[in-house]
Amino acid sequence: DALVLAGAPTFPGCRIRARPIGLFRMTDDKGPDEKIVCVSVRDSVWGKLERLEELDPDLLNEIEHFFQVYKSLETSKVATRGFGGREEAEQVIAEARQRHAESVRDVPGV
Repeated sequence: DALVLAGAPTFPGCRIRARPIGLFRMTDDKGPDEKIVCVSVRDSVWGKLERLEELDPDLLNEIEHFFQVYKSLETSKVATRGFGGREEAEQVIAEARQRHAESVRDVPGV
């Protein structure tokens, strides 16, 4: 999962050229779950950021609060585990790509 910071409105399913700057760690009923925090590279404000530490601490608090409560209607238990830097985000992305490659290796036509 990824969260893309952008100044322009978006819609579900749109494609945005984005760069990871960090990640948010949480645990839900299914286990550990990282959310990659990205910036829209074409955004005149957000696109200048390279690291999570450049974000306003209040925004980080808002992100954490959102993920603490967004599954409350599903009665899912969620525990937040803080933020990680760009290097950790890139490692999580690399691991996800590897798992995907392994999952489609034996699928005909892929």
